[in-house]
Amino acid sequence: MAQTAKESQVTAAAALPCDETDALLQVKYNITIDKWYSTRGSRIYPFLNLHIQDDVVEPYDLTSEYRTFGDLTDYYACLPRSECTQVVVSGLPINAFTISFDGRAVDIGHEFLFDGMNPVTSTEVGTCTKPICKETEALLEIQYWTGSYLYVTNSFRVEDEDGSTILHGAPSDKRYFLNQTYVCLPRDDDACYTFLIGGQEQMDHYYGYPPPSYSVLVDGQLVRRSDNWLFDSVQIGDSCKPRCNQDDESHIEFFMYDNRYSDSNVQEVYGYEWDLSFSSASVSGVVPQGPGISPLAHMSMCIPKGSCSTFYISAPNV
Repeated sequence: MAQTAKESQVTAAAALPCDETDALLQVKYNITIDKWYSTRGSRIYPFLNLHIQDDVVEPYDLTSEYRTFGDLTDYYACLPRSECTQVVVSGLPINAFTISFDGRAVDIGHEFLFDGMNPVTSTEVGTCTKPICKETEALLEIQYWTGSYLYVTNSFRVEDEDGSTILHGAPSDKRYFLNQTYVCLPRDDDACYTFLIGGQEQMDHYYGYPPPSYSVLVDGQLVRRSDNWLFDSVQIGDSCKPRCNQDDESHIEFFMYDNRYSDSNVQEVYGYEWDLSFSSASVSGVVPQGPGISPLAHMSMCIPKGSCSTFYISAPNV
């Protein structure tokens, strides 16, 4: 008697040999054909994608893409136990599939915007570790989801009140990849930190492709999540106070992203001269850029509320 498709998949899983250093990953789909058609998004086909640490195992647009309901067959792979693998499943309802690793069920991980109807999820299997903070410390986690745009250039960092960088990152250039960065922060009642992020362009939701997004978490609690930004700043800490006197001052933030030195032969530091005039006063300065300096520049200033202000900046000839 011929095997059914389901029996063939069970046989395939049983026949897949994994050595002692590997474990079997199983992604099983339980969606019906009616549910498939009723929950399909409009632009992008569902797919499964694997990332073992920094290496892509299943590249996007290859065997993992599901163009029709008939393509949606259970997935099996032997993966290293000692390394951390991201299992990315996109374009399907959360209850349309289950994930198990080494014979044990795995909870579906992080969810992100995908096609306007269904999410894309990133679930970690294998040996995935986070820093272990002391009782006097809090765990700060920055998650950056690259979305569909692998060519988008962004940068992010976390600063203390003195402007010193305590965490920084340049998101991965892979599509549909979750970049997670951690640091342990002292539980200081007077401490306030600032998360900064920015890049060269902002993705338009109009085109329907999943944009990059970020999440800021402290001890697992979400502080801010956004998928609609060109530049952004987030204050972190219960003791953070307004940056300006809210009664008679207005807060101005200056952002700039310049990575021309990374795309050219520029070897020396150069600067953007700026001037901010308001009422009868003015402030000026230089934004340095070049090798060894973050391409993401940020300044924060307070000016008298209601005053007419003018900002000038000059670009260097490099």
